[in-house]
Amino acid sequence: MDHIPCSESNVWQHVRVPLLCRENYDGLAFSDYPLRKGWQDNHSNVINFAQRPQEEQSAFLQTWLFFGMLVEVLGVPVPMEDFVQDNQVTTRRLSEYTLKWYERILSMSEGSRQESHIRAQQCLMKVRDYCFTLLDETRPDCPLTSEVCLSIRILGESLSQTKHWIWRSILGCNPTGYIDVRGKWGKSTLLERLFLEKKWCPNQIAFLQSYPPASSNSGLYYASSLHRPRMSLHDVCSVDRCDAGKVDPKLYQAKHSDVNLLACDGNCPQIQPPLETIRAILQSGGIPLLHASVSNDSTGVEVVEYRAGMEYVAISHVWSDGLGNQNDNWLPKCQIIHLVHAINTAQKGTYGGKTKTRGDGSGTATALFWIDTMCVPRADADITFRYMALARMEATYQDSTMVLVLEAELYHTRLGTDLEGIIRIICCNWMRRLWTLQEGILGGRRLHILFRDGALDLWKELDKLKARHKKTPWTCHPMISFAVRTGIQQSVRVSGPEKMSWLFRDMNWRSTTRKTDEALVLATILGLDISNFYQTPAKDRFKMVISMMQTFPQRIIFAPGPRFDEEGYRWALRSFTERSPFSLGSGLGKVQTVYNPTLGSSFLSLSVSYPGYLLKGVPRQKQPWDFAVFDAEIKKWLHVSAQRNNSERTSTTDVEVSADYEPLALVTTSRYIMGLVLHTLPADRIHAYGAVVWLDQADAGERSYSVLSGTHGGSVDVFVYNLRDNPPVGTHLGSSIGIIRSFAEQTWLIR
Repeated sequence: MDHIPCSESNVWQHVRVPLLCRENYDGLAFSDYPLRKGWQDNHSNVINFAQRPQEEQSAFLQTWLFFGMLVEVLGVPVPMEDFVQDNQVTTRRLSEYTLKWYERILSMSEGSRQESHIRAQQCLMKVRDYCFTLLDETRPDCPLTSEVCLSIRILGESLSQTKHWIWRSILGCNPTGYIDVRGKWGKSTLLERLFLEKKWCPNQIAFLQSYPPASSNSGLYYASSLHRPRMSLHDVCSVDRCDAGKVDPKLYQAKHSDVNLLACDGNCPQIQPPLETIRAILQSGGIPLLHASVSNDSTGVEVVEYRAGMEYVAISHVWSDGLGNQNDNWLPKCQIIHLVHAINTAQKGTYGGKTKTRGDGSGTATALFWIDTMCVPRADADITFRYMALARMEATYQDSTMVLVLEAELYHTRLGTDLEGIIRIICCNWMRRLWTLQEGILGGRRLHILFRDGALDLWKELDKLKARHKKTPWTCHPMISFAVRTGIQQSVRVSGPEKMSWLFRDMNWRSTTRKTDEALVLATILGLDISNFYQTPAKDRFKMVISMMQTFPQRIIFAPGPRFDEEGYRWALRSFTERSPFSLGSGLGKVQTVYNPTLGSSFLSLSVSYPGYLLKGVPRQKQPWDFAVFDAEIKKWLHVSAQRNNSERTSTTDVEVSADYEPLALVTTSRYIMGLVLHTLPADRIHAYGAVVWLDQADAGERSYSVLSGTHGGSVDVFVYNLRDNPPVGTHLGSSIGIIRSFAEQTWLIR
């Protein structure tokens, strides 16, 4: 694992991986190794560990899954001594061998390249599967130590990343039959222990395990090497929530600056801009800006109105760091000085006493900027003006020449390498707040992040990393590939209906003090008209945003999480900030209001196109769902169960989705049919996402409909079993449950 250049090499040592092998790998076909070594017989694919001592099991598995994977994927001889030092496994020379791999592929014919690709891909897929079975560290009988398991996971991720980039550099695209195996190599208990020993927040650990690009063992391994002396105390935090950065609006107070340069004793005066000027500018439809000047003798702030061509900096900050003010529009003098120096640093200087300043040449530093604390009226009497300012947030950030991120942990930390800076950004509190997501997306390529010794131009550094990696695609450095996929990039790049899918990913794990702010943030990022937003009750604003959409990612019907209870919105989630790794994909469904003659009213509905089934006899049970049905056509059992987390399959039942709801359609008829909508045909996979739909058409079993309509009844998992005679153990199977009809493709109109 020491091929990963961790950040704190002077104070952090790589995990030591013991050499357990008793012999060299024989260099022959990877899949047949257990058979050649007597761990399998010719009549079974099962590896027989019975009556073998654990030391022998461990030696066999390390030889096969680590060194065998190296030889099979690279396709070149790999002397074991090049990966062993002092009886420990080392990967320091891995890039030498991936370069040989690259050169070998370049010299191949097209047919030989394809064979090499398939062989490597099959090997990586097989090892990755074993990471969830043989190498499942939560099992008491796992034969390998957590250090050896982690080394296999990280080697697999590294080879998968390198393979991906090598092939794209040669072909310009993925080869025929390509399957992306770069992610999901299983969780490491060792990494969790490393984080907890360093007093990391359990909630942040869970976030990193679930959120791309850090959701890899390589990313977590790199992050665990970071020295974070300014990290908040997380003694009372849990996996479900972080309380360290929580803000209580009733108790919140603006803080004095703790930047060493300023040496504030906590007694400096308050500075407030003239609010009458801010109100007048907002009333006229403009954007108020602050012009601050700092000298040895005085510090002052005046308000000016933005005019086209003005260069100003929009500040993005985390309120828990102390730059906010709950009820007023003032900040301590020391914070104004801090802001001016920070802006000068980002624009053209080095943070500290030698800052190059904008001013009149006399040593007076000036800055033109916008910050919500002082430019958005806070008093209850100014609520109309506050709404005006919030409605102008999109223009405020997009008209700026720079969006500067001020996050306390980062601006107290030296930048180090560009890669380290990007990983620190992923780990900081700024990445966990909802309002800062809006500011980062609206800021786009103008985003700069302040560190102690300078500002990082995020997009510029990402472009440099990509260019460097393209020149040396064989470089076995998985962190570069993960870093260039830093969160919010796609939400910035993509426009139109597809943007919603990326926002769903980026809003995951974000939080805000007021839950109702989520609808405003989403509407602002999407550029929707929010002129009537504040006339809508807060609890209905998210539904208002949904109703303003003409299309919506159709996979939303399968997504886990609490759904609306109101008819017409049950297909939609109540929030995008739940901790879900689910991806909405690129397919779009049409949002439309449709009159339902059965119910005698019009409802908002989402039109989607998916395969599925019509089922009869499903009992009117409460969720979570749990039943099985046999498909005689494909000769497989379908087990329909409560939906689980799709990354590691921890139980997250969809209990908030109309648990006690009896569909309105049932009121009008004693006969009812359930639609089981699937995102893919069960014959193609062992697992599919599904959604239950209570159909309006009671005669759907007798007639064919071009469109089937109904009410969303919950999202489910559908597991497919090759059991011909018996259903999966532990499931409920009523004798009346059966399949009426199946569809390879069907239009569903879901309320």
